[in-house]
Amino acid sequence: MFPQFIRFDFRILTALVIVLTAAAAIPLPAQQVSTDTAPADLQPGEFVWAPEASPSGPVVILVSITEQRLYAYRNGILIAYSTVSTGKTGHETPTGVFHVLEKDADHVSNLFPGAK
Repeated sequence: MFPQFIRFDFRILTALVIVLTAAAAIPLPAQQVSTDTAPADLQPGEFVWAPEASPSGPVVILVSITEQRLYAYRNGILIAYSTVSTGKTGHETPTGVFHVLEKDADHVSNLFPGAK
């Protein structure tokens, strides 16, 4: 099975991580860890953020349902990765390619209380 790609603007990464963490059965605070940490070694709620690896350009975010990981690439260079908690049976996470249609920096989710 090939991972499905999700296209987002770079500024959406933090919001996406918060929403995916909030959807977990036990919400965990996000914890940044060393860039030496491999994606497979991340514990739930941990993330690596290294935007200086590629300071500008288009961003693609890939969510691997099988690995339960999120990978963010800018100009094809990995700049961030994190754990995610995707849907369970009966509430599966949709797959596909998704584009940001609108942005609102002050948006608050009506699905996940407190998730900006």
